[in-house]
Amino acid sequence: AMTERALELDADNAKARTLSAMIHEYDLDWPAAEAEYRRAIELSPNLDFARNNFAFFLSVMDRQDEALAQ
Repeated sequence: AMTERALELDADNAKARTLSAMIHEYDLDWPAAEAEYRRAIELSPNLDFARNNFAFFLSVMDRQDEALAQ
C-alpha cells in the first residue's frame, strides 16, 4: 500500500517503481515487473538499486546477456 501511495504522489519516483517491480515479481507478474524495472531505470539510469534487482530478475528469467548488461 505504501508503494502505491508513493507512486500516487510521484509517478516518476524511481525507487518506488523498483519496489513496485519487486512486488510484481512476488505476484509472479513477470511482464509488469519488467515494465516497472525498465521505467525505474529510464527515470534514474544510475540507480544501482534498480539495475541490480533488474539484473537478478533477468538472470532468473534466463536472459543472461541482458542481465550482464545491467
